[in-house]
Amino acid sequence: MDPAGEEGLAVGRRQDDWIRTAWGREPTAEGFTGLGQMYVDDPRFGTTYSVEGRSFAPFVRDVMAAYAATAL
Repeated sequence: MDPAGEEGLAVGRRQDDWIRTAWGREPTAEGFTGLGQMYVDDPRFGTTYSVEGRSFAPFVRDVMAAYAATAL
């Protein structure tokens, strides 16, 4: 799936909705992108985005960066 494609941006929109709820405010593009990078850099977060030993944290990071570039 292309992180910047229609499906990838839909995943980014869901992340944005979740973060707005959790933070109680709209994230900045920089904060949103930085959070996505943290999912890759910090293994405690990376495991949240792992299934059967396969990490999807890099994909989530790329989705969040693409979404931030187009929607935030």
